[in-house]
Amino acid sequence: MGDTRDVARGRQTTGDLESGRKAFAARAWAAARDHFGRADPGTLTPVDWHSLATAASLVADRDSAIRAWQQAFTLHSTAGDRVAAAMDAQWIAYVHSTSGNVAVGGGWVARGLRLLEGEPEDAEPWGLLPDAPAEVAVELAGDIAGAAECGRQVLAIGQRWRNGDLTAFGPVSQGRMLIYSGQVPEGLTLLDEAMVGLAAGEVSPIGSGNIYCAMIEGYQEISDYRRMTQWTDALNRWCEAKPTWCPLPASAPSTAGRFCAPRAHFGRRWTSWTSPPNVTVPSIWISRSACPCTNAARCCGPP
Repeated sequence: MGDTRDVARGRQTTGDLESGRKAFAARAWAAARDHFGRADPGTLTPVDWHSLATAASLVADRDSAIRAWQQAFTLHSTAGDRVAAAMDAQWIAYVHSTSGNVAVGGGWVARGLRLLEGEPEDAEPWGLLPDAPAEVAVELAGDIAGAAECGRQVLAIGQRWRNGDLTAFGPVSQGRMLIYSGQVPEGLTLLDEAMVGLAAGEVSPIGSGNIYCAMIEGYQEISDYRRMTQWTDALNRWCEAKPTWCPLPASAPSTAGRFCAPRAHFGRRWTSWTSPPNVTVPSIWISRSACPCTNAARCCGPP
């Protein structure tokens, strides 16, 4: 009898693993998280743990996301794959930092950087764990030229490894720095270039959220609300055509009523005008608690 139950449980966990993989491929995030979570942990590969972490992050289950990326980190470290472990460390740092645990996130960034010691300068994780991130260089040091160079390096690494996230992040950083330096048309061209990749589905779901928020913030800084609307409408059409594939996770508002408001901010600004243009405020909202951007305090709406 015991053997029969064990066989049944084995079949169930195997079924959950396969179902989790299929759900993740279909970008059914909640289903992927649930199936992977029920599978036998010993059967999950590093790729499976990464998929579980991504799915969990996109449904605002940050604890499960951290645990899953830590499992991937452990497996890669044990196998001696320092580059892959550094990539995992970046994602763990990302979740902690966007959850307000900045010190813990910084510790994981430091661990990732240590793992990259001795690795080539164009190793893929360097694009995710640069020495001088653009935002830090500008906001803390005011080094616009250094931040722009950082963006160029990220783009080069992304092109080298065909990493869609980095290939989009690079132009976003460069574009915003050009805008800050007064080269507004050139900067806007780079922001538009990054958004093309996002709308084409070339960027990861989590990366899409970051890029969208950075793009909105950049356009908002120069009051280019028409451009914001055009790109948001384009993304809405894409999301509505493939609702489970939407790069920005569609979730119900949190109990605090907080919305990720890159889309909300300019909707409110349009409607506050005496004669607002004919703009449809996007209908696909995401909860502030699930906001995937790295700067939630600045891009998300008030409590």
